[in-house]
Amino acid sequence: MTFLVALVVGALRAPVVQTATRLEAGWTPTALGSFAAAAVVVAAVVVAADWAAGGEAIDI
Repeated sequence: MTFLVALVVGALRAPVVQTATRLEAGWTPTALGSFAAAAVVVAAVVVAADWAAGGEAIDI
């Protein structure tokens, strides 16, 4: 599970860096919200995939 989370974080880093260099107005609330929503969706997919594969329950 740790590997998958690290993979997701690494995969999100590149688009954030590339977008930051191309945003003329800086990080607007819309751009920041879009990246945050993508991170939440991807994290949910990883947790769901882990659960479907018979992974251990995650106690929060």
